[in-house]
Amino acid sequence: MADLNFPTSPTVGQNYSLNNKTWTWSGTSWTVAPGGTTTSSVTNFTDTFTGNGSNTQFTISQSSTTNNSIVFVSGLGQLPTSAYSISGTTLTFTAAIDNGVKVEVRTPSTYNTYSSPTSFTNYYFTAAAAQTVVSGADNNAATLSYTVGSLSVFINGVKQVSGVDYTAANGSSITFTSALYLDDVVEITAYSSAVITAPSISIASVPSVTIGSVIFETVGLVTTTSTNQASLDVLDISLYRSAKYMMQITDTSNNLYHLCELLVLHDGTTAFITEYGAVYSSYSLMSFDASVSGSSLFVMGTPTNPNNNVKIYRVAVGI
Repeated sequence: MADLNFPTSPTVGQNYSLNNKTWTWSGTSWTVAPGGTTTSSVTNFTDTFTGNGSNTQFTISQSSTTNNSIVFVSGLGQLPTSAYSISGTTLTFTAAIDNGVKVEVRTPSTYNTYSSPTSFTNYYFTAAAAQTVVSGADNNAATLSYTVGSLSVFINGVKQVSGVDYTAANGSSITFTSALYLDDVVEITAYSSAVITAPSISIASVPSVTIGSVIFETVGLVTTTSTNQASLDVLDISLYRSAKYMMQITDTSNNLYHLCELLVLHDGTTAFITEYGAVYSSYSLMSFDASVSGSSLFVMGTPTNPNNNVKIYRVAVGI
């Protein structure tokens, strides 16, 4: 599969295209254009520090909790509570980090799911002579409101080009490059997009074991409460080339079970994933996908039913 490699410093209205799909940066998130298929992205904050032999506390860039961040020391995953704790933006280790030892903290912050728009709102305005800005109540007394990057604009039925014919950057008004004529009909279609929050993550108290460049460890427990795609694990592609996962999914509402293994591989820009050896008590409870973004490989799962506990065990192989 091809991977989503969004620009790292986008400007509002900037487009990113891949496999005949186009996303637009709204200022806070990438939104897929109408007609695209479901995809997802993760805002992942990464902080790096170097120990000095005495310091046990570090300040991370994103407020988090002990069980919602992943902490590595010299590339090895650390056990929450027993090795470290996080309160707000303060990371505290139970023992000082040796001088020169690297610390990395990854905090997933926002999980966004975008799909082909299933709902939209149309606004209609009749222009006055030389009018350049449209806002407020339309002809039907509906107040203009839209998500930046998720709208289409028409004048007398002719679609206008964002950034060329108009700008729409604040969610409540549209400014046209050229003045409108008297009685021009402006139609605005505002599309909706789904946004979900990060799933809760807790880590089991099982130590990791390293043999050569292979690390055996329990990644943790991911709890889902919807059928939206959820992040299951984040792998540092600068440290690992591949990984094998054992996934145990429990549908807590229906007492159904699904056990499978995943193989994940990347070449630095593209992720490859396969599921095998699946065993179900009734039917498949989750489908899986992987994507490379920046220095991270994200393993994601889409539940069949809303309420699940996913226990994850990983064997990661170094570069």
